[in-house]
Amino acid sequence: MTPITQDGSQDPMKGPAGRGGMTLVELLVAMVVASVLMGAIFTVLVSSQRTYGIQGERIAGQQTVRAGIDVLSAELRELSVTQGDLIVMDPGRIQIRASRGMAVVCQVISQSPLEVRASHRGGVFQEGTPVWVFSEGNPDTASDNLWLQGSVAGSDSANSCPDGRPGIQLTFSNLSPSGGVSGVRIGAMVRGFEVVSYQIITLDNEPYLGLVDGSGNRTPLVGPLASAQSLRFDYLDAAGNATTTASQVRSIRATLWTASDLSDAVGRPVSDSLSIRINTRN
Repeated sequence: MTPITQDGSQDPMKGPAGRGGMTLVELLVAMVVASVLMGAIFTVLVSSQRTYGIQGERIAGQQTVRAGIDVLSAELRELSVTQGDLIVMDPGRIQIRASRGMAVVCQVISQSPLEVRASHRGGVFQEGTPVWVFSEGNPDTASDNLWLQGSVAGSDSANSCPDGRPGIQLTFSNLSPSGGVSGVRIGAMVRGFEVVSYQIITLDNEPYLGLVDGSGNRTPLVGPLASAQSLRFDYLDAAGNATTTASQVRSIRATLWTASDLSDAVGRPVSDSLSIRINTRN
């Protein structure tokens, strides 16, 4: 039954069970508790979002430096410093003769000028392409083996090797030393190359690991990086000591740094780095 007041009317503050309603103090307490709970939930959400963002930036940074190191290691391990593939060796820039094609001689057609058929293993050989051609000399000794440097004077891909393998017919010019032409035999390797530089270049005011080709074209490859000093090369001799003489280089240590605008829990910018020591082909 609904409670009745002394004048016979129902008490509006009493429910059917005779319980009183919430007082102003109780309402204020409930609001304070709810506010505390909402604040705690909001803090957890913000912290989780920040942690997610930091982890995302760290993963992106790791992927960036790994991709850059993969590019550099693939190029630098092909270097032969004894043949002059290492041209410029600065801490923040390296200029090299980078391998851009390979073929294996399957038939020697002529020696003057040198004209061969070769099994094409990759890359592009066209007129003007700089090349190295291996000259074996005396098959019984390795002391007279050398690489002849020159360029492609003519190229015809509509040819095949005597055994039927797909091939390419190449004519070379300006091979040096010219006396080594007679040592080019079946099985000799032909390497096409390009002079390129790896260094920091800027795109939209941000630093990237970039490639600069012989014509000066600048191509951003990986980034953005932490700063204009985020790429470093260390040139090491056989004993692992730093050297400034190209012919003494036996390995190259390449290091990349990346950073983001986010900061971690102690206020440090979220960053990452990766370093690898690459042995040259020599």
